[in-house]
Amino acid sequence: MKLNRQRADAFLRAPTPDIHAALIYGPDRGLVRETSEKLIGAIVDDIHDPFRVSVLTGAELKADPVRLVDDAAAISMMGGRRVVVVRADGDDISRAVATYLEADVHEALVVIEAGDLPPRSALRKSMEADAKTVAIACYRDDGASLDRLIDDVMRAHEVSLNRDARSYLLANLGGDRLASRQELEKLALYAGEKGEVSVEDVVEAIGDSAALSMDDVIHAAADGDLSQLDRLLVRALADGIAPVSLLRSAQRHFQRLQLAQAMMKSGRSAQDAMKALRPPVIFLHTNRFGRQLQRWSASNILLAQQLLVDAELDCKSTGLPEDAVCSRTFLRIAHAAGR
Repeated sequence: MKLNRQRADAFLRAPTPDIHAALIYGPDRGLVRETSEKLIGAIVDDIHDPFRVSVLTGAELKADPVRLVDDAAAISMMGGRRVVVVRADGDDISRAVATYLEADVHEALVVIEAGDLPPRSALRKSMEADAKTVAIACYRDDGASLDRLIDDVMRAHEVSLNRDARSYLLANLGGDRLASRQELEKLALYAGEKGEVSVEDVVEAIGDSAALSMDDVIHAAADGDLSQLDRLLVRALADGIAPVSLLRSAQRHFQRLQLAQAMMKSGRSAQDAMKALRPPVIFLHTNRFGRQLQRWSASNILLAQQLLVDAELDCKSTGLPEDAVCSRTFLRIAHAAGR
């Protein structure tokens, strides 16, 4: 069955023995892994215990569909329920999972980590329909969930953030849960015993992160700065930033420009509009954002948004090189800004 966020949280804290398998999937691979480890940790004391946790790959199950039944039927030498983790990695393991569910073996809990599965996926459909299984979707952090993550990490390290520092993190993290957590842990270690962390501390501590590199690319495109954009694009893609993540971040940027312009039409000043955005535009970017509000017309913002949406669809459906699709789109946006 498919679990909503509230029911999923309850299940992750206390998985019931009547559930034989859990599918954890979604575009945020870091959150998929974190959720999987939380579930495993609710059953075993050490998630790396080889006697109670075994790990299979999608390729292994594709080659030998019965392997899952054999691993799930094994009895722990040390006692206690075992966990079998399956890392699908894009392989079609629906046949192996169907064989396991038909065998009705329930000595172990099978935890399947998968990527972004469409609703028509055979694996997702079977797991959502079976009463003995659960399916948990892991989508990229929104403002509320990212805010909770920031609080959790900072509280654990007894570090506080001022308003601008929090706003900067909310605007620049969130593409991947694991990456966001790593950047926050790095920030907390950097802060040490300072007590309150400023936005300058944030930039100094995580200024080389992928999220901040994306921010540089997006501003260069919106500024119409072609020479800087070309250099930043090459660096960002070489650093392994996913083109789709870059395109989605740019979509959010132009949505914020659109919203700020709407507030200005209702009588607010540019400064008030930028402060009213959630999260507000931090002082490091206010000058650039303000110039972009003047540079971009409402019709050109809509054009940029359409280019970005089309590019994301092309990356997912056409088989064209994603880096090339992404670069071409940002260059077109920069040309539009120049005009």
